[in-house]
Amino acid sequence: MKKYCLLFIILLGNILQSSAQGDANLKAYPTADTTRAKWMLQHIPPGSDRLQIPKPPYTYVVEDVLFAGKETGLTYGATLTRPKGKKHFPTVVLISGTGGQDRDYTCDAHKYFWVLADQLSRKGIAVLRIDDRGIGATTGDYKTSTSLDFAKDINAGVNYLRTRTDIDKEKIGLIGHSEGGIIAPMVYKLNPDHINFMILISAPVIGLREVNRFQSLKQFEKSFRIDSLISERMKLHRYITDNIPQKAHTQEELKSVINSALDSLAKTSSASMRTKLRFDTNARSRDVLFRSYRDFLSPWYQYILRYNPVEDMKAVKCPILGIFGSSDKQVPPAEDFRLLKDNIAVNKVSDVVMFQDMNHFMQTDPTGEPKNYAQISESIRADVLEKITSWILTLTL
Repeated sequence: MKKYCLLFIILLGNILQSSAQGDANLKAYPTADTTRAKWMLQHIPPGSDRLQIPKPPYTYVVEDVLFAGKETGLTYGATLTRPKGKKHFPTVVLISGTGGQDRDYTCDAHKYFWVLADQLSRKGIAVLRIDDRGIGATTGDYKTSTSLDFAKDINAGVNYLRTRTDIDKEKIGLIGHSEGGIIAPMVYKLNPDHINFMILISAPVIGLREVNRFQSLKQFEKSFRIDSLISERMKLHRYITDNIPQKAHTQEELKSVINSALDSLAKTSSASMRTKLRFDTNARSRDVLFRSYRDFLSPWYQYILRYNPVEDMKAVKCPILGIFGSSDKQVPPAEDFRLLKDNIAVNKVSDVVMFQDMNHFMQTDPTGEPKNYAQISESIRADVLEKITSWILTLTL
């Protein structure tokens, strides 16, 4: 798991010009317990305890489950939390953001989905949270999968819930965070009759290609700091990302796109400009740029660079709650807010809300900087938890 759980963290590391810088930005969150403890001591300051992570005894039933996906052929590991002694309660399936995530959505020692599930189940809402494919108890290969594959995984969870006699089949909904917020409408498209509502949190409604450019621009601004250099570097990046979906599906094809990009740069910029950008037309520059973009050959990138979430958003007929944070630095919140509001079905219960001074991960932080995620004790703001809970209960009870 990547240190910051950043959307497009791979690219943000790769677009740095030196491999040393890239390696530093791609530092993995350790998986072994001993190194995990050492990492936490280095990166999580004293006083940043994760106070919202639930501790027993629980006031609801906690059930670890395994279920099979008929369409995918995979086995899924998950946890279902459900209210005690109640019937006809609503149930939600949680959808995590980019990167292979466990069922708790563990990142920087936060357990975002465990915190969310605890809040909801204490208030009378059942929650199914699932290990991503290839993670934890779920089979499959995350690295060779696309967002549509992940939608099929979530749909398998919905179908599993419908086999249980203790789940109200008419009150099943979805909650997606970040990329999960655009996967939710994909799930609806697969199973429109059985998705009754959805909540989209920090969803990149503009599409992940545009989010990639949004994040890349911020990185270039930090790296170059001169408007003319930033503009030229973005022009190069746009050329490459525009051409990859149609023209680059193999390493040789990617090299051809890179060569065309650098040849175009040579025609429109001075030698001095290219030196400042740390790119020229020589073999080394071509190789550096190729290595920076070769992850775009993965099935996930190839799919997501073509995908326009708005089309699936328009097709959703069930109630939607959209939640954004004004200080989000991973997606452009104002643009996503407007796009979602303009493209969801008009009804009395759908709503789109902007929380002031909230970052991408639903924490209070006016700066919104990803480097702060680990330093904030709060996992999810209380008012966000309350909004999610009250909206579901008002809708379903």
